[in-house]
Amino acid sequence: QPDFCGMTERRQNKRVALATTRKSSLENDRPTPLEQVCMLKNQLAKLQARDTEALQQVEDGQRLKNELAAQIASVQAELDAVVNAPVRDGSDPTLWLPDELILAILGFVVFLKNSYCVCTRWRRLCQEPAIVRLIRSVRWFDYERETRTPSIIATHGSVAIPIALNPGAAQVYVGSIADGNIWVASTDNGQWVRTINAHEGAVTALLVDADGIVYAGSLDGSVSVWREDGSHLRTLTGHTDTVGALEMGPNGQIFTGSRDSTVRAWSCVTGDHMYTLDGDVESVLCVACSGDRLYTGSLNNVIRMWSLTDRTIVHSLEGHTGAVCTIAVRNKIVVSGSFDCTVRVWAASTGALLRTLYSHTSSVYCVAINMDGTIFSGSQDHTIRVWGPNSSIGDKKIDVAQGTVWSFALAQDGTLFSTLGYSGEVGVW
Repeated sequence: QPDFCGMTERRQNKRVALATTRKSSLENDRPTPLEQVCMLKNQLAKLQARDTEALQQVEDGQRLKNELAAQIASVQAELDAVVNAPVRDGSDPTLWLPDELILAILGFVVFLKNSYCVCTRWRRLCQEPAIVRLIRSVRWFDYERETRTPSIIATHGSVAIPIALNPGAAQVYVGSIADGNIWVASTDNGQWVRTINAHEGAVTALLVDADGIVYAGSLDGSVSVWREDGSHLRTLTGHTDTVGALEMGPNGQIFTGSRDSTVRAWSCVTGDHMYTLDGDVESVLCVACSGDRLYTGSLNNVIRMWSLTDRTIVHSLEGHTGAVCTIAVRNKIVVSGSFDCTVRVWAASTGALLRTLYSHTSSVYCVAINMDGTIFSGSQDHTIRVWGPNSSIGDKKIDVAQGTVWSFALAQDGTLFSTLGYSGEVGVW
């Protein structure tokens, strides 16, 4: 008979011998403490060398950046000197062009500041207020006759509603209600330069202050604050519903209006909550500030005028028959747009209704006031209306092929930026 017991014992002995051999091999392969110290020192020396190399690269990059900035400033100074200097024979190189032809040429320039470098004469013309107003007026006539179309900055395809400009209007900021991003484009060439992931939900309000700090309101009631380079600074929390309005106030304050029926004041320096205005009984949809007066429009069709000195309601501006969704204040007037399809003009000091502007056939979502008193209004009826300082029927009607005109951002030189339609396009007028 086979010796099964012996076979089993031999197999077990063989397994024990194999395990012992493996253990001995592993112990022999394991480095000694001295070898471990040497290896770790070598690894540390390599990492320190890489760190020193990286630091040197950063210093070299900063040095190169400073050198380029100095060269750019030098070339810009030379260009300005050449432009401002008289021609050798003392005449202007465009002297043979009549003023009418120069004005016609300037009418086709989107940003007048780009014409400063042509010559001294063009610079003077582009900075003369009366001529700038004339050029702007002619331009809007061309838009109305459809002999001219606005420049279009295309976004990433999702709906964009809030819009803002940074100081000097060098960049335009657009907030998405689909993905919570803020898209930033150069106004010189229309190219997108960065994207800020501001919120997980929709961006419902945008503002850029004089220092280039970006404020973004959201559906969750918070306001995220970003530096101009896209780095996060802080988040303002306190509202319990959508923040749909942002406005700079006096003494370093920023106001946030919310659907929770309150307006909150915050410190721009620290982000601390300063006080709350809660006299509205329904959602606050828009906010505008001038001096020590704050104006709020709400879902109950009323505009409240607040005194920021004692934080009380001074006047209630009544007349709209629909929600007040946009307000602008300038030149001692307040302009409001409403779901009732009208634009109303009020006295900023007393709240008296000065005139009602009829022409739109659907909700008015945005208004703006130019320095010369011209009023712009954008609507769900796919039009922009341009109103003179004393008109009650739109002087000019511009049809917008992209669809609804959601919001405005008006540059100091009169260039109008607007978000259009449902594909996230920005029009430059």
